[in-house]
Amino acid sequence: MRWWRQQRQRFATPSASSSTAPSILLEKCATPFPALIGNELSVTRPAVRIELCPEAYEVITSATADRLPVETGGLLLGYREDANVLVTHALVIDGEGASTHRYVRDDVRANALLAAFLTQRADDDPTGYVGEWHSHPVPSGPSQTDVAAMHATAQTSDGPIALLVYAPGGADPFFGLIVRRQRVGRVSSKKAAVVPPSS
Repeated sequence: MRWWRQQRQRFATPSASSSTAPSILLEKCATPFPALIGNELSVTRPAVRIELCPEAYEVITSATADRLPVETGGLLLGYREDANVLVTHALVIDGEGASTHRYVRDDVRANALLAAFLTQRADDDPTGYVGEWHSHPVPSGPSQTDVAAMHATAQTSDGPIALLVYAPGGADPFFGLIVRRQRVGRVSSKKAAVVPPSS
């Protein structure tokens, strides 16, 4: 019972320095995740989500438009907040042999671009690898191959990672999935709401 009281007190009086993300990013990109209802902790968990900042959104949508009808993709960069992912940047990594129904990321190029991006960041910047994205030329969600690849990636990840599929032309062009390694090496995946930047 003591643990519950400590947690309740901790959440009831949040400190200004409790966030691990820079406040400038939170002000521009994130909507706060509700933790309290009134003065009580919420007993229902909010749906997991992937939030896109304007820069990441622009990179994904313009790279997709430039390469249609061929698939393209790359890396998602940002930070995690609980089970949610905030995407601040997206890198485009052309895949060799990409077609209208296939995208395979060039791992060597992806690692080089990721390393170059991270060396430009400040030491205390929490921005890092948070997932993958790719396009589908017709509205459809992640394929079984996409999900299996993310499960394999999650085996070596410390936190949740996102898969974002952008398929322009449909009523809801973004499909999101959050994949996470659980105890004993199991991996779980959960559909995620994708929140584009507000205009």
